[in-house]
Amino acid sequence: MTGRSDYLKLLLNQEDPALVGRVLAYYDYYNRARTSSIYSISSKVDLISQLREAIQTETDALEELKVHQLARSEEIRAYRESRSAILVRLQDYITEQGLQLKSLQEHEQELASLLQELDKREDSIVFFEDIPPFNTLQGKLNWPIKGKLLNSFGSIRRGAALKWQGVKISGEPGNEVRAVHTGKVIFADWFRNMGLLIILDHGDDYMSLYGYNQNLLKKPGDWVLAGEIIAYVGDSGGQKEPGVYFEIRHRGEPLNPALWCKN
Repeated sequence: MTGRSDYLKLLLNQEDPALVGRVLAYYDYYNRARTSSIYSISSKVDLISQLREAIQTETDALEELKVHQLARSEEIRAYRESRSAILVRLQDYITEQGLQLKSLQEHEQELASLLQELDKREDSIVFFEDIPPFNTLQGKLNWPIKGKLLNSFGSIRRGAALKWQGVKISGEPGNEVRAVHTGKVIFADWFRNMGLLIILDHGDDYMSLYGYNQNLLKKPGDWVLAGEIIAYVGDSGGQKEPGVYFEIRHRGEPLNPALWCKN
């Protein structure tokens, strides 16, 4: 009510001592409230400044990470392009030289030898009574991944006089590969033309094979349940496209997976 007056002016302009005392008390209350507000605002301004600095630091870090990730993505893209080009040139060379058939024949012989060695194992597979035998599951198994069949079982392999003994299923790199039935891992390693290969023994001389994987999650001797994740989809073994190569064998002889897995 007294307007914008300073402390000394308010003191000298009052005639009544009691009124002077009240005005000075009011002025003191007002001054303390204003000082408190100034301190509060000042502390909030300091906090805002600290937050602004922290945000700027975090923004700079994120920008640096973004640049690093973009550079890394570019490196991966360049590597994949280079790898694809090398695979194309290598495939053309093998075809031109007439070595593809010989390579596939050698691969089949090596795989047959591996399966024969695995069949000679002395340990036997014993399941619990509540796990159905593999030979009772024809047409009831789930596929190891969901995807398109890129070839038919028994069809002629392109550029060769050999037949497909399994099927290749398309899939995105990193997708989960699952066991089609309960079994024991008897092989999990790199194998020529198969890339990272894992083989399960399901008892009664039945086996399932999963090739071209990006990485394997199980090792020989591990037990897995039906539907358990055993690997991730990849393009190892020199494949042009990612996917899973899948076989079912009985006493070393390949069986048509389409007759064992659900449509």
